[in-house]
Amino acid sequence: MQQVLENFKKICKIEHCSSKADGLQKYIVNIANKSGFKTEVDEAKNIVCYKNRRELALQCHYDMVCIGEAPKLTLIEDGNILRAKNSSLGADNGIGVAMMLALMQEGKELEYVFSADEEIGLIGAKAINIKLYAQKMINIDSETEGDVYIGCAGGVDITSSLDIEFIELNSDEVDFFEVIVEGLPGGHSGIDIDKNTPNSIKLLAKWLHVNNAKIVSIEGGERRNSIPRAAKAIVALKNGFEIKDVLHVNYFKTEEKNRYIKQSIEIVDMLHNFNHGVREFDEKIGVVKTSINLAQIFTNEKRVDVIFTARSMDNEDLHSLAKETINYLAKNGFTSNDEGYYSAWKPEVNEFTESILKIMKKRFKSAELKALHAGLEPAVFKAKYPKMQVASIGPNIFYPHSDREYVELDSVDRVYSTLKEIVQI
Repeated sequence: MQQVLENFKKICKIEHCSSKADGLQKYIVNIANKSGFKTEVDEAKNIVCYKNRRELALQCHYDMVCIGEAPKLTLIEDGNILRAKNSSLGADNGIGVAMMLALMQEGKELEYVFSADEEIGLIGAKAINIKLYAQKMINIDSETEGDVYIGCAGGVDITSSLDIEFIELNSDEVDFFEVIVEGLPGGHSGIDIDKNTPNSIKLLAKWLHVNNAKIVSIEGGERRNSIPRAAKAIVALKNGFEIKDVLHVNYFKTEEKNRYIKQSIEIVDMLHNFNHGVREFDEKIGVVKTSINLAQIFTNEKRVDVIFTARSMDNEDLHSLAKETINYLAKNGFTSNDEGYYSAWKPEVNEFTESILKIMKKRFKSAELKALHAGLEPAVFKAKYPKMQVASIGPNIFYPHSDREYVELDSVDRVYSTLKEIVQI
């Protein structure tokens, strides 16, 4: 456990936000080489490390979602809790990286797969160009100790845009306001989508709708796969207008402008009326089946761009939701595309998953085989290698993709000890 924690603290000193993780890539390769492992790195910056025995693979991603002050991470260790000051921690998936490095440092011969840019669409896994020999894989990227995940949701991003024009106006007839929503908890758009986490863009849209505001500019959201925690807009309101308050929204008079977006009504209506959140819950397996996150919005001089992330445990439902969303946006004048699609990982119980569960139950009496409403890379590897038997495990990590993220150190110890026993099978 001590080696795992030391590895993780060193990882935290190296910038590894998605698409900016070259420093951590070099660090992983260096540790692998020092430990006597061969390494291969492909064009997508995936890393595969091995010696001779490659029947079992361990896999995780080495990028992180950077929120708040990240990539500068100031670690705070409070008893059993490790978090970062005013930023995401990157325990997702830095703890998995630290565990795999520790096993390599111990000389454990396995196939080690470190994938790049998972947090921005599973990019590395989908583009991997290194042959894998293992017929069994353990992904170390789930976030509830004891449980063995054998399935996950598929996902797709929907990007949309609306060409805009500006209307000149007489600033003597209106007041301009900066409207801000900030300080919301945020969270993972899959794991936390059913936790009643407020969406900053939706709250802002409600304020704009209630007050019939004309938009000068609007922006919000941090990442495609995060529930947005902040949003803001510059708006015009008629002089003397009585403003109606909306929870969590602040507004301030700002310097005079002389125009607003002609399509303000269409933009506000689309955002306000959009059905963000859980669309269907699977009572049988106790997990969200289908959901969609209104993730980001931006404006410039020519257009407004809006990004959504849809997820489903059923591939047909995922395609239907994407189509429904694109049609909804079209009715509001937006042009849309779906991108970054990855299929759901259909749950599969087999000898490998049963053997992992048996070991898990020695330490975690309530351990179960489960499915997760989030994207996990085993879905991609399973599609590439249909005969591969795959499972996902991990320690207790709370509020990933937010500045509230923390990991339980005792849980890291328990899961790492269990992982060392699992890799013997």
